[in-house]
Amino acid sequence: GIPDKLRPEVYGWLLEPERRLGNYEEMASTKIDSAEIAYTISADALRALPENKHSGLQSSDTLRRILTAYANHCPECGYTQGM
Repeated sequence: GIPDKLRPEVYGWLLEPERRLGNYEEMASTKIDSAEIAYTISADALRALPENKHSGLQSSDTLRRILTAYANHCPECGYTQGM
């Protein structure tokens, strides 16, 4: 198990994702500095989840927001096609 003296820190980390990821909503809605990365994310989201009966605009928009949040969270990594 987790040592007693580390439990508050570990449980806080596990139960409060904002502490390790930052604010998801802010990162997902913040415009990416690179127009090329923003275009690639949009194109990949539509390619990965084309509109059909199981997915559609809402699904591809959700994927776009997730990829945008990651690109903003880790700008040194950015985004490359197919991540």
